[in-house]
Amino acid sequence: TNALKNVLLGGILSFEEDRCFTVHEADNEMLKRSNPEEALTSIIQRYFEPIGLPEDDQLVKHAGKHRNFEFQDHKKVWASTAFNYRKRRPMEHETSIPSLGYDHMKGHDLKREMLRRMWRPLPLVRNATCNSLSEFGLRDDFIAISVRRGDKSTENFVFAKMNQYIEAIHTAAQKHFGGTVPKIFVATDDCTVMQELRTLRPHWEFMSECDNLDTHEGHAGFALTAMADWSIEETDAHFRKFFVELYAMAIAKYFIGVTYTNVSWWVYFMRSQDKDTFEILKTPGTEKRESI
Repeated sequence: TNALKNVLLGGILSFEEDRCFTVHEADNEMLKRSNPEEALTSIIQRYFEPIGLPEDDQLVKHAGKHRNFEFQDHKKVWASTAFNYRKRRPMEHETSIPSLGYDHMKGHDLKREMLRRMWRPLPLVRNATCNSLSEFGLRDDFIAISVRRGDKSTENFVFAKMNQYIEAIHTAAQKHFGGTVPKIFVATDDCTVMQELRTLRPHWEFMSECDNLDTHEGHAGFALTAMADWSIEETDAHFRKFFVELYAMAIAKYFIGVTYTNVSWWVYFMRSQDKDTFEILKTPGTEKRESI
């Protein structure tokens, strides 16, 4: 979701500055494979409807030929300058884009609106996602939680404890579900948390894409560097799980996540504007990070 968020921010900037927009994926670390036969040429083309102009468009080629373009990579967008702070569109920052009818729209609202304009998985992906969600039987209101571990440890974050999730679920049940704990969908890159949660509350009904895996080997925390050894089949399986989890978190009546992953914010932009049903757990070291 970090890369997707940069695409979203780039799209916003292009509308604000009245420029053409294209997504350059040649240097995308998620595409690199040790076996070239297992590599994809594009994440967007494989899973999404077109975003921006294709790289072979004549306008894009002309801009490249005459060096008339500005490349926005992750490091540049997140550099600590006032201009780049504007590019990130934080919660209280206001943006006006007359061509879209946006007048002094706050950052999170702007990202929510633009996400709905730009971000659309392919019909095949949408149908597969809806079918998977249906198999979980999520017809009634439920809670979704996001547990992110993996290579986030390299950024020196302290992971939320499972007891924090348990306490938050209990509180949400009292406030929003009449005191009865509903089904709980667990979206996680570390499938070992399922046993932890079920041990803590064996009478609660936890469900997860982890339960559909033949083995939890390779699913004990996402690490970008591990993708280099994936096959195309494993890549597709990863993104299938990713989409199911995202949409489950988006449609859940109540969401519980953490601030040290962009997944939480992407889910926030996908959901309604009801802040009362979106909860971010407090963890050491994230006190100054953006919140709702």
